[in-house]
Amino acid sequence: MTDPAVHTVVCMKPAQFAWTTCIENFIGYRIDLDPGPIVIVEPRDRDCEKFSKKRLDPMFRDTPCLREKIAPAKSRDPGNTIREKLYPGGSITLVGANSPAGLSGDSVRDVILDEVDRYPASAGAEGDPVDLAKQRNEAFWNRKTLMGSTPRDKETSRIEPAYLESDQRKLFAPCPDCGHHQVLEWGQVRWQKELEDGELVDAIPEDYSGAYTELPETAAYSCEACGSLWGDAKRWAASRWAEWRATRPFRGVAGFHANRLYASNRALSEIVQSFLDAAPYPERLKVWVNTTLAQTWVEKGERVEEGSLLARREPYGPQAPAGVVVVVASVDVQDDRLELELLGIGRGEEDWSLRHTITRGDPSTGVPWRDIDTIRTTPIQREDGVLLRIQAMTVDTGGHHSQAAYNFCRPRYAQRVWAIKGQPGEGRPIWPKKATKKNVGKTNLFLVGVDAAKEQIYARLRIPKPGPGYSHFPDDRDEEYFRQLTAEKLLTMGRKRRWVKHRTRNEALDLRVYAVAAFQGLVSSGLDLEREAQRLDVLAEALRSGARPPGGSQRRVRSRGVA
Repeated sequence: MTDPAVHTVVCMKPAQFAWTTCIENFIGYRIDLDPGPIVIVEPRDRDCEKFSKKRLDPMFRDTPCLREKIAPAKSRDPGNTIREKLYPGGSITLVGANSPAGLSGDSVRDVILDEVDRYPASAGAEGDPVDLAKQRNEAFWNRKTLMGSTPRDKETSRIEPAYLESDQRKLFAPCPDCGHHQVLEWGQVRWQKELEDGELVDAIPEDYSGAYTELPETAAYSCEACGSLWGDAKRWAASRWAEWRATRPFRGVAGFHANRLYASNRALSEIVQSFLDAAPYPERLKVWVNTTLAQTWVEKGERVEEGSLLARREPYGPQAPAGVVVVVASVDVQDDRLELELLGIGRGEEDWSLRHTITRGDPSTGVPWRDIDTIRTTPIQREDGVLLRIQAMTVDTGGHHSQAAYNFCRPRYAQRVWAIKGQPGEGRPIWPKKATKKNVGKTNLFLVGVDAAKEQIYARLRIPKPGPGYSHFPDDRDEEYFRQLTAEKLLTMGRKRRWVKHRTRNEALDLRVYAVAAFQGLVSSGLDLEREAQRLDVLAEALRSGARPPGGSQRRVRSRGVA
């Protein structure tokens, strides 16, 4: 960062890898020894405030040589505000990547671009925020651009292309046994499996079809040269002696890439366990690949074919399969009808579509709503005799009958009948932290992140075998249902990702989005799926044996509140 031959530093990193500490040290060096104007670009405006209050202000307060040059954070001095810090010979300005005015301000010598893969595709209508920010220091011969991020999607990543244009430095660690220097790769991590007969193996035999248990506590790193296995102590020692080596010619851009295998604060068994926990769920595996391996995520497919789902129909119903733990409901409001789906969710978030109902009638009248409420209050019996109540219902309010939907949800809010409205946009969570009341009826309204929900749904529809995350469908679903469920596809245009319909009707997909949101609402309210599954297992066993159910009648999930 202080080498005059380097005009740009790129760091493609896992989460929590000290990049922010490097930025802090660079800023401190500039203020104290080589002052000049600096701009720091964060993904959002609130990230600027967080960086200023939690990173810059404590550093200025606790570093004597900096404390003398910048006014205290709580003083009335206009030279130290949340978004701007003045010091002799220079200044620090913090801007959000969504602010075109901030990105195209005065010239600065140093541009710090933090978490660039979280930037919006465009700063308003001005274009790419990275390109806008870089233009601000082009007039300086001694300019410096720092660009760091944990990577995200391959097609929209900014940090990966920047790293590939650099000299691509990697950490080469020496083997404690043979001395061979190598880049630590996930493919060299080994751990044992225990077969049904108790035999321990390093890899599952191709002809083996029985069950087996993963043993992450046996994890070790295998040297690519001599094959020796490193425990954590040897791996940490190798990391301490690791050295950065460029793998491409240097042309003014120094690039750095490393993964979490070099970190000394994580045991290898913990890293392996986090992988095993995430592996069944594509959306969680994506986060693990991004934050642990510091690699971009490559989607295996952008859409799901309805034919593959039609072939997986199963003969179950009207009773719910014994694996169902929680039942949620979703309602889509159309001009001439209400459509409802009941979704059962079990361990590992494996799910079963239990019912799809179309109730004809004008939603502005009470007739179709009465039918929906009857379904909502009717218990569902599992195959083992356990009765399940619908724990939550989400109702779409985004159509032409918003007021009727509000009227239905408002008096039933305490029974977890939630009014929702879909909100597109990358980065928006499926379930918001709190409701809004900015509507005509002042009803608690939850703005659902539909893009994130669709990505999760499509990722799980690609899971080929029953188990965690797998979606089951009964044999009464027709071709039209699956056409609607797969009616959209994700398109990438430049750095923007957008869901578009390639069929006219998509009600089944909307219902599934709302059902996923209902489950996420329960989780945010305090639902522990595994604990609830264990409770129902005890109840089912009591019913089989004829004993009195423990704790009396079945209870509902307790809520900490969602408003």
